[in-house]
Amino acid sequence: MAAPGGHSYAGRFQYRAVDEEMMRAIGEAFRAYDGEGRGALTRHGLKCAMTALMGMPPAPLELNAILPKRGSADEPEPTLDADAFAQAMCERLCAVDETDVIRQTFRAFDTAYKGYVTYVDFAHAFALSAPHIPAETLRLVFDEVDTDRNGKVSWAEFERMMKFRPHASLRPPVAGVSSYGQPRSATTAAAMWWGAY
Repeated sequence: MAAPGGHSYAGRFQYRAVDEEMMRAIGEAFRAYDGEGRGALTRHGLKCAMTALMGMPPAPLELNAILPKRGSADEPEPTLDADAFAQAMCERLCAVDETDVIRQTFRAFDTAYKGYVTYVDFAHAFALSAPHIPAETLRLVFDEVDTDRNGKVSWAEFERMMKFRPHASLRPPVAGVSSYGQPRSATTAAAMWWGAY
């Protein structure tokens, strides 16, 4: 599967099916950033819409693959219509890799989309998914992940923690179904990996 502009996601990703919820989210993101209601996104609108959908800004390379920059100041600003946006986002959102799983887990903690997780966010998520974990344990785990000691776990700190492999054969647990066939939330998956569960 190739994204517009020839960028291929094949080989690094597993694929999931397009569903109604995904199409609703894509449509909402498009409408939210189609500032003038003209049925097209500017590059800035595309970047904002992709950030809203994926939980973090797209890489410049990915943005350029979907909507290249204008060649010169004389050229009109390039735009992306709703159908092209939906196609590009379906391809991107259907391609699931480890970073996407981690991003979804981060979003389970960062419910207000602040771009970081506070101890209050962290404790609230664990109170819902693993209330038996003592507050002292949660504080120790949070402080270990908050490497810059600013009271916030940034996306970079969270991603680093989730990708850390004490042993090469270990992989972070993911949301979905556990090895016992039981549902597992993204928060529970993160709790397991953080060692607090």
